Amino acid sequence: MSNVIVAVINLFIITILLLSSSIPCRAQDALIEWLIEHNADFSDQSAALDYLEDLSRNPIAVNTAAVEDFLRVPGITPVQAIKIVAVRKEKGDYTSLEEVRRAANIDENWYKLIAQFLTLAAKKDTYEFEIRQRNQGKFEKSKGFTTGAYQGSPLRNYTRLYLSMPQKTTLGVLIEKDPGEDNITDHKTGFLQVQSNNDKTVLIGGYYTLGFAQGLLFSRKSFFGKSQEPIHPLTRRETGGRGYLSSSESEGFLGLFGNYVYRSLSVSIFGAQTKRDARIDESGEIENIIDSGYHRTETERLHRDKLDERLAGIRLRLSPRNNIKIGATAAAFRYKPVIAVEDPDKKLYKFSGSDLQIAGFDFSVIAKNMEIFGEIGFSDPGSRGFVAGMTWSEPGTKIGMLYRDYAHDFYSPFGSSFADKSTEIRNEKGFYIGLKHKFNRYADLSMYIDIYKHPWRSFSIPVSENGRDYFAQILISHIRNTSFYINWKRQIGLTGRNYLDEYGIMRKYYEHETSDRIRLQGDFQLLQKLRLTSRIEARTSRSESQNKNFLEAITRNPGLLWSAKMVYDYFPGMRFTLQATLFSSNGNRLYQYEPDLPGFLTLKQFTSNGERFSILISRSWAYAKLSLKYGIVHYPDRNSIGSGLSTVSQNYLQDFGIQWDLVY
Repeated sequence: MSNVIVAVINLFIITILLLSSSIPCRAQDALIEWLIEHNADFSDQSAALDYLEDLSRNPIAVNTAAVEDFLRVPGITPVQAIKIVAVRKEKGDYTSLEEVRRAANIDENWYKLIAQFLTLAAKKDTYEFEIRQRNQGKFEKSKGFTTGAYQGSPLRNYTRLYLSMPQKTTLGVLIEKDPGEDNITDHKTGFLQVQSNNDKTVLIGGYYTLGFAQGLLFSRKSFFGKSQEPIHPLTRRETGGRGYLSSSESEGFLGLFGNYVYRSLSVSIFGAQTKRDARIDESGEIENIIDSGYHRTETERLHRDKLDERLAGIRLRLSPRNNIKIGATAAAFRYKPVIAVEDPDKKLYKFSGSDLQIAGFDFSVIAKNMEIFGEIGFSDPGSRGFVAGMTWSEPGTKIGMLYRDYAHDFYSPFGSSFADKSTEIRNEKGFYIGLKHKFNRYADLSMYIDIYKHPWRSFSIPVSENGRDYFAQILISHIRNTSFYINWKRQIGLTGRNYLDEYGIMRKYYEHETSDRIRLQGDFQLLQKLRLTSRIEARTSRSESQNKNFLEAITRNPGLLWSAKMVYDYFPGMRFTLQATLFSSNGNRLYQYEPDLPGFLTLKQFTSNGERFSILISRSWAYAKLSLKYGIVHYPDRNSIGSGLSTVSQNYLQDFGIQWDLVY
């Protein structure tokens, strides 16, 4: 491994010497990496990707948009949004997007990432349609296919149609199947949305999702969490009802949603009757709700659509001024069969019953350079969740703070507010503070501290736990057409370890573990059409019983990762992206974001020692785009990859994908 380190250092020196003229990086890839990759705890990032794709498809028209519309764009603060609208009212319509950037004093580097979500001209009231067809798979068959446990084909199929019609009418249809499922329409979703010309009335029929306030009651799972952008994830921007077109199979509601705006009052009414996967016990009651979406084996198919979920709710939001918003939400769920939890201990942290009522109140107030926001939610029989925070910004500096307190028995099945475990908004108290400061046009600092506690044991946390996260990053850019950053992240939390007791029985004990990650990354423009990104990363973990300090752990046996990514624009519309990674985990968790097919994110987890190589080829025409992907991972010291029915009995695994997009 020492040879690898020497090679990496040499590569950095060589690439710096080869720097040449610059061309803009691919903004979509860079933004995804900045907002998603840092938080590797959740592999399913479909909510964030769907959000960015929808925003790219429907960019904000800067000359007609309201303040809350600008807040949908990542990184635009309420203070900046109010400034954009105020300047427009004072001086008239904007004639360029650069005027918008200057009016709001948006950082130049960040503006390059979000400019794709802004437009001068409002969307034309005409026919537009998009078709996306994606197929993915692996060349090697896993145990599930070789033994016949998986009865379907090994291909993942994804087909999506999006049609925009005159009179602000939108239709969306999606069908998808996972590898091993035998029905090409195993997952299907769609919606029809009608909107008035003045945008004051919106009606959605079919599948939809909800996003209100700070997400305590309704928000998509695994949305933007703690990232290299320390202020952005603190506040959830209200999305209301949105048509649901996603391969994530457990978040959509099937029913009707309506929203009407009268002056400063917005009223949303929604209802749904949706089938969910669930496991039924011998008495005919629901034992567990299943959200994986897999229907590959006979057992998984038996769990399909066993739970009938009915929802009715209302949302009121009052905006007497641009800088003040007050909201209230109430909803009722009814389940059939009844959800039963017989174990008295599990009743402490799992919902049981046939009826659930949730309600909440929220606010947002902007005063000069500061926004103060919060939400309190209640779930029957009287448990509470609470989140409140503030952000302060001025040119060059942003500060954010947030406190959350989610009771152990607070339950909102579709809530996903800011938390250490954003898929489980309960049993957590915490305080977060983040800072972003720009020293000059060349360098800026990002950092955060998150201190939290899980006071009660739960399904995923078997004992009470205290945790802390620390992050610091220095970014240097515009030096001879390069950008370079170094960051450090530390996580301190509880981990479980297995051991054999004196009777030979496997037991588990828990102790605090400290994990550190140090990353150095450079983005270099070698030629006008050739860009290289190079990364060195070291990870280490140490527990209380090991009695190691940080210096000893990072120098003796760290996990190491080196990655190089090359993007070559052969000619306009033709792009090659190659990525090579060498890794040696040494018992640590190593993660790597990998360029993939448009709208799909691959977050690779590497264990043991090995190499990963991938190539992505994309070709764009006026109305179409074709993307091809191939990747291979090799573990020289292993004879199998995966576990259970996913096991492949060899030391390498190849994956591929093909996607075409048609837009007119």
